[in-house]
Amino acid sequence: MSTERSDSVLNYYRSASEKFDYFVTGLTGALCAYISQTFTPERISVSPASLELVALLTLIASVVAGFKRIEVSLVTARYNAHTLRLQEQRGQLVSKLGSFPLVNSATGEILDPATVQNKLQLISEVLPEFEKSSAENAEASGRWYHTRNWLLMAGFLMLVAARVWHAYI
Repeated sequence: MSTERSDSVLNYYRSASEKFDYFVTGLTGALCAYISQTFTPERISVSPASLELVALLTLIASVVAGFKRIEVSLVTARYNAHTLRLQEQRGQLVSKLGSFPLVNSATGEILDPATVQNKLQLISEVLPEFEKSSAENAEASGRWYHTRNWLLMAGFLMLVAARVWHAYI
């Protein structure tokens, strides 16, 4: 059974997700820069300028959440890569367990049965930690995604409200 299709779909999803995160975070940062250029500070009160300040701060928080999302996604990818590498190493060791001496083709290292058992034991101890960390980071990535989107929406709506409110003064 070939996993070529599912791998290509996963690669497409990951690439599109990364581009979307970069685009949204960059666009929000550009919006913050534009607002900062046109913003004239006033005393904090119940006024359009104060609402615009709150909108700007909310949009800045959205940019921070976007950066955190990107960071956590990268860490998740690193944990996934380590997990896959360990699973592959375990599979190779187990498949060649009966044929000794075992030679690591990448390093030329000759492995005896005790060394193979030690490596398998070490992989079995470390692998669950990587899997747990990967799952936790994937969950955190989702939380940052929702946080960024809610902050972006709230900041944008407050900005529109402040600009409309300013027209009625």
